[in-house]
Amino acid sequence: MLAAQAKQTAVVVVEEVDHTSAVNSLIPGSTIEWIPPSDVESSSIKNKEISSPVSAPNETAENDASLSDETLYEGTIDQLDIEGDKEKKSVVLQLLSQLKLGTDMTRVTSPVFALERRSLLEMYADFLSRPRMFQSITEGDSPEERMIRTTKYFLTAFFSGKISSGGRKPYNPILGEFFECTWNNSDYDPVKFTAEQVSHNPPITALHLESPSKRVQLTGHVWSKPKFLGMAVGVELDGEICISLLEHDEEYLFTLPTVYVRSILTLPWVELGGVVKVVCRKSGYQGTLEFHTKPSYGGVANGVSGDIRDASSTSALCEISGVWTGEMKMTFGDPGRERF
Repeated sequence: MLAAQAKQTAVVVVEEVDHTSAVNSLIPGSTIEWIPPSDVESSSIKNKEISSPVSAPNETAENDASLSDETLYEGTIDQLDIEGDKEKKSVVLQLLSQLKLGTDMTRVTSPVFALERRSLLEMYADFLSRPRMFQSITEGDSPEERMIRTTKYFLTAFFSGKISSGGRKPYNPILGEFFECTWNNSDYDPVKFTAEQVSHNPPITALHLESPSKRVQLTGHVWSKPKFLGMAVGVELDGEICISLLEHDEEYLFTLPTVYVRSILTLPWVELGGVVKVVCRKSGYQGTLEFHTKPSYGGVANGVSGDIRDASSTSALCEISGVWTGEMKMTFGDPGRERF
């Protein structure tokens, strides 16, 4: 959005500047300095260009999910470290002392050092930064294959969003604020994303992602409900996401997990919890995915498990297991079929 604002400013300067009339209208003794549009930039704009969710040049459907965090967000991961700064820790402790369990965190003013330098709307774009994988969903030869591709895209989205934040809180978008971006690459057709804040209280965001050439689109709404949980903040994502494959007249509906920000007094880290559903009413396929929170002692962090079933069958099409921040596996009845 900062980049867009800069472009708009440059256009105004080019269209409205008239050296003769400007000089004549000056107060005697004053001067005017012409700044070319190319010089209108800032460190924030540069960071925006670096952190734009642009995929690697040689991206394909197979390697889309394996892009490293360095490739997608090089230079932008800034982990929030409170433990190593006594002044910051003192500010956080004073803030926490005024909160009660269950406090709505949207009504709490966070310290500046805990904020990420962008809006929540832009962060949503990170979750959808697998454009080639998104387009490949409609290329599945059968309803079964398309269900598998949709579930795969859904699971990899959370890792893309997690690695970009570094435990920081994005700015709350204002009512009517919107964010737009487009992924362009020679290996796939353009994919455009739009997010708009359609409600302030409660805070609800509308999302839209589309690939006109592939006739596939994603729409949805998310109502984020952050609450104070003591040494953590839990963000319930109340809403629904729908991926529509217009070529096949299919719709895939998703619910969303709960996001937990742990260790808010030391090195904040993010994990997911809860059960989500993936359903295609036309084909009858449905998936159940459970995100496991890490136990207090032992256990594996960021675990996920689940399956995909045909509503008319008692047996699972495939079993899903693994770690959503690393390696996940789809195991089928056929030993030769494994994904991820």
